[in-house]
Amino acid sequence: PNCTCRILVCEAGQKHIVIIAKTAIRAGEEITYDYQFGIGNETDKLACLCGARSCLGRMN
Repeated sequence: PNCTCRILVCEAGQKHIVIIAKTAIRAGEEITYDYQFGIGNETDKLACLCGARSCLGRMN
């Protein structure tokens, strides 16, 4: 992944998901990040089809 996600809490208490680049991202380059879902049950696994070399093949 070339990005990371954080939750930003504003003064009013509103939560926003912020995506931050870990490296310089070129024009046209896909933005990727780890969804960091909980482990869950084997039967609940969601397949990831992104095809990235570093992909775990699932989103949880």
